[in-house]
Amino acid sequence: MKRIISLISISLLLLAVCLGTPYQAGAADPATDMAKMTEKMIQTQLNEGATLNTAEKLATFKRNLYDALIKKKFSSQEALQLVIYTPLPTATPSLK
Repeated sequence: MKRIISLISISLLLLAVCLGTPYQAGAADPATDMAKMTEKMIQTQLNEGATLNTAEKLATFKRNLYDALIKKKFSSQEALQLVIYTPLPTATPSLK
C-alpha cells in the first residue's frame, strides 16, 4: 500500500511539473494538495473494490487466467502459483 501511495504521489508531482504550474506565494501547499488527491484516489479504488460487481470481475479475471494457463499445459500447481503472483488489474502501475 505504501508503494502505491508513493507511486501516485510521484506521478502527481511529475504531472504538476510537466504542466508547468507555478507555485504562487499564498497558494495552497502543493504537498498538501497532492496528499489530498492521493487520499481521494486510494479511497475511490477501495470503494470500487468493495463492490460485489468489482469483486466478481476480479474473480473472473483470476479464474480465466488459471483456466488459460491449464489450457497451455501448465500443471495445476504452476498455474496456481502464477495466478497467486499475478497482480490484479489496476489504474495505477505497480513497482517491481
